[in-house]
Amino acid sequence: MTRAGRGQWVAPVLAGVGVGAAGAQQRPAEPKVQVQVEHRGWEAWQRQAEAQARALREANARAEQAERRVEEREAAAQTRERLERVATVTQDERGLVLTLTGSVLFAFDRADLLPAAARRLDAVAEALADQPEGHETIVLPRTGVGGSGR
Repeated sequence: MTRAGRGQWVAPVLAGVGVGAAGAQQRPAEPKVQVQVEHRGWEAWQRQAEAQARALREANARAEQAERRVEEREAAAQTRERLERVATVTQDERGLVLTLTGSVLFAFDRADLLPAAARRLDAVAEALADQPEGHETIVLPRTGVGGSGR
């Protein structure tokens, strides 16, 4: 065995010139073993390069996911801050709960919102509209005491 370069060993190849049956000279034997060894080395290098490229793509995907999570948390914090300006905000098993308190929302015995209440609900709607795609919003109405009792 002889060293073929790049840390690989190959079987010796006869490089002599042979004489054919008719006495004509034949070409030297081709170094097929050496070519095959170098080809195998290329395949190993190619597999390694593909594995490194795959690992890089996966690392980039994880980094992008982490960046999206940070952006979503920042957006959620900004939304909560905006909502806290117009409503009482609490967290429970249902998620984020908004309660509009403090002032009357409807005129007595009417279904029409008062202008101040409409502005507050508009502010809530704008804040909720900025939620990232895929977030669910459920509106659960609750009435206070009062009214005509009919």
